[in-house]
Amino acid sequence: MLFNKLAVCFDVVGRTCETFSDLQFENLRKILISDPRIGKWGLYDSLYAGGSCFIKDARSLSHQLQTVGQNAVLVDETYLANKRQLELFIGRAEKEVEFSWTGKTVALLGLAFKQETNDTRNSASIYIVNFLLEKQVEKINAYDPAAMDGFKQLFPKTDVIKYFDDQIVAIKNADVVIIATDWPQFRSVADVLLLLSDKKPLIMDGRRVLQHRYDELKENGFIIIAVGSQLIKK
Repeated sequence: MLFNKLAVCFDVVGRTCETFSDLQFENLRKILISDPRIGKWGLYDSLYAGGSCFIKDARSLSHQLQTVGQNAVLVDETYLANKRQLELFIGRAEKEVEFSWTGKTVALLGLAFKQETNDTRNSASIYIVNFLLEKQVEKINAYDPAAMDGFKQLFPKTDVIKYFDDQIVAIKNADVVIIATDWPQFRSVADVLLLLSDKKPLIMDGRRVLQHRYDELKENGFIIIAVGSQLIKK
């Protein structure tokens, strides 16, 4: 039920806000959570719901239902909606701004599947790194305050990924900045970006952590792709 609630928020609420320019995700969320029957949990937009439980349990339940001849359509669609969310998000750069990944430097902020953990199981960043390697980016500047050691073990044979101990250094000289984990310190990324006078990287906010600064960033010439928003630019 929790996984389904997340998937509905991503695939229905968030997608609706990405489609209609007069809708703002946070405002729509306030309306929804005002109904006590709905509740607050899970009503946030994100590029993906990872971790060790949701995906594994959904696959297991689907298999068990199908084994005994029962319908598993809703379970399967929950899993697919989550997967679709991540694919659509990362694909927006090429589709909406004709961004070419080849030869680019990408700052990837967040490797854990969520904040306050070093757990990388089913992390969105695993899919993103595989996507970037396939697109032949030049460098991936990766930073996470807790999960870098574990993530290194997942990609031991590539020298494309560089790991940084500081988000500021990871962002410097990047062509695109992807925020993949909702660490609170990533809210300060806007300050770093606004200090970059020589380069304005494409911003891809997969957690809406910069939502409070979107207008300011836009006015300073940045282009932002964010879950739950149409393309943000002047």
